[in-house]
Amino acid sequence: MFHTLVLLAALVTPTVPAHRGTPAEPVPLVCDARRSLVVPVSVEGTTPRPFLLDTGASISTIDERLVQRLGLATIGRIPSWRGTDPLVGAQLTVGAVRLPAAPVASADLSRLSPLVGDVAGILGSDALRAMGRATIDIDRCALTIGETVEGGVDPDSLFRVPIEWHEGRPVVTMARGGRLLLDSGATTVTVFTGTAAAAAVSFGSGAGSLVRIDRVDGSRVGRLGRLASLSIGGVHHYNVLAVGVRSWYDSADRRAPDGLLPLGLFSRVHISRSGGYVVLVPRSH
Repeated sequence: MFHTLVLLAALVTPTVPAHRGTPAEPVPLVCDARRSLVVPVSVEGTTPRPFLLDTGASISTIDERLVQRLGLATIGRIPSWRGTDPLVGAQLTVGAVRLPAAPVASADLSRLSPLVGDVAGILGSDALRAMGRATIDIDRCALTIGETVEGGVDPDSLFRVPIEWHEGRPVVTMARGGRLLLDSGATTVTVFTGTAAAAAVSFGSGAGSLVRIDRVDGSRVGRLGRLASLSIGGVHHYNVLAVGVRSWYDSADRRAPDGLLPLGLFSRVHISRSGGYVVLVPRSH
C-alpha cells in the first residue's frame, strides 16, 4: 500500500524587508482536495495569476515561461535541487497589498502540474515575512495580510507559540522537543529519521508500512507510523498519522528542522514575523 505525500522543494532566500501597509481584505484562496492552497498574485502589475502558497519554500518562484513573457531581467543565480536557478527582480501584489520589489527565483514549474495543478508561480515564506503579519484561514480558504487581532486583544493567545526561522521558513517546537517546519505544501506530518520528532513515532513493519513521498525533485520511500500525541503550545492532536523519511537537509546543519507540520491540521494559522510568534487555532471537529 502506498500513500502519496506532496512536498515542495525549498530554496535559500535573501532577506526581504517587512511590509508595513494597512490591513487588507481577505484574499480568497483556492483549496482543492489535495489541500493545496492557491492564491492570485499579480507580477509587475499584470493580471493576477494562480500561485501555490507554500510556506515550505524559502523564496518565491515564477515560472520561467512567465518570466520570459514579461521580460524580467536576470540579476543572479540561486542554488536549487537542479543545481542553480536564475534570480530575477520582480514586484508581487497579493490582493490589495503590493509587496516590496525583491529577488525571486525563475524555474520550470510544469512538473508541479501532476502534484498541485497548473500554477504560474510559488508564493513562499519570503512573501509571508514581507507581509509582517499574515493569517492563513484553511477552513474559510482565505489569506489576510496585516494586523488581524481586533481591539488589541488576542482571543487565541493560549495557542501563541514562539517561532524561529530556518533558511527563511517558519519552524515551531513540539512539547516533546522536536522542531517542525510549518509547511502548507505537506499533507501529512513528516519526521526525519534519527531526530527527536521521529523518536515519538511508532512505525509499522512490513511491506504495508512503506509509503511513497512525492517531491519535485523525485520520489522517496518512507515508513508509515503514528504519533500518540502531538502537542505544540496549547494545541493537542492525538493518534496522528506520520511518515518517517531520511532528512534532505545537510547533515552538518545543526539547526535543520526535525520534520514537517502540515497547516491542514489547523483551522487557522496566524504568523507574526515582528512579534516572533505563530497562533495555531485547532479545528473544532
